[in-house]
Order: sequence, then C-alpha cells, then structure tokens
Amino acid sequence: MDVVPIPPQVQSSKETKKTEKDKALESDPFMALNKGLFREVGDAAIWTVSSFKSNCGPEKLRDDNLDTYWQSDSQLPHLINILFRKKMVITDICIYLSHEKDETYTPSILSLRSGSNFSNLQQVDLLQLQRPNGWVIIPMKSRDKKNLLKTFLIQIVIMSNHQNGRDSHIRQIKIHSITDPTSNGLLPLPHFPLNFTTKEFMKFSTLR
Repeated sequence: MDVVPIPPQVQSSKETKKTEKDKALESDPFMALNKGLFREVGDAAIWTVSSFKSNCGPEKLRDDNLDTYWQSDSQLPHLINILFRKKMVITDICIYLSHEKDETYTPSILSLRSGSNFSNLQQVDLLQLQRPNGWVIIPMKSRDKKNLLKTFLIQIVIMSNHQNGRDSHIRQIKIHSITDPTSNGLLPLPHFPLNFTTKEFMKFSTLR
C-alpha cells in the first residue's frame, strides 16, 4: 500500500504531495471545513464500540470537546464501528489523540476496515503511531488506491497501545466526505461533455 499525507507522528502505507486541504487539516480540521474543502458526515452514521467505561461512552467521540474521551473497557483489540444508512464517499478520517495526556491509553497501531456489512470487512489501511498529539489525518482510498472510498461501514480497530497499555482513549473522530451535499455521496462522471438541466436527466450524471 502507498503512504498517506499525514503528520510525521504517523507512519502509514500511502504517499503523495500535500494539498491545501491536507495542510489545513493538519492544523485544524475545522479550518478546512470552514473553507468548504469538505463536509462532515459523522452525524449521518450509527456509532457503536466494542466496550466503554462508565461516563466515557461513544458519545464522547462526537461531543466536539477535546477534554473528554471515549475509553474502552476490555481486552484488545478495541473496535469503533461507523455504519451509514446509504453508501457514502469518504475522503478522510480525522482522529484526535493526546499521548501527552493519555500516555499508555494512546493507540499505537490502528487498522481501518471497510465493507458493506460486518461479514465482508477488509482492511484499507494500517497505521503505526508514535506518541501522537493532535489530529491524525487519514485520507481514505479504495483498495485499488485509484478512487475515493465508497462504503456503508467503517471499522476502526485499535490493535495496540503505547507501552502495551490495555485500554484506549480517543478524544474525537471526524468523518469527511465530498463537498457537494446534493450529490448524496455520489461521484460525478469524469470528463462528461454534457450539462444536464432537468431532474430527469440529472439522475444519470453521477456514478453509484
């Protein structure tokens, strides 16, 4: 697999030049959101986890508060499942981690899996993290690495923590998609010569 354009605290398997969105995301994903470079679609999903400690449930992953966190409460691996009601185009996933605050609770190896349901999940990326502090940006690609990821289900698997810690802390997760909210997660046909103007014909202007 290739190496993704993510901060130096992450070692991954995808590599390319950093775009304007990548640079904005590295400092603050909300900056890129305000610039219209993507839209956040996490609220459209159903979130479940393999376990959680009391008062540190999965809702903490989405509360927009970097001082709170989800905490697992079982043996590794720990799972975070993100299930959409329809197939979504996913451009990247942003995960906020703080080794400075969480120490041995900080994930060190993450596996990202994708599928239409739990029975056909396949790994799309594997990351090794070195004391991450801040947003970890993970651009998402299809398994052939040629297209953006289109999926119903994303599973984030925490394989290990720093210094062999048992449980994990994750403070925030953001899921980004393409910017056009009228596309319903569908990609436009490339190099198509016509501009449709009626609803009847516009339904043929995207690829599922």
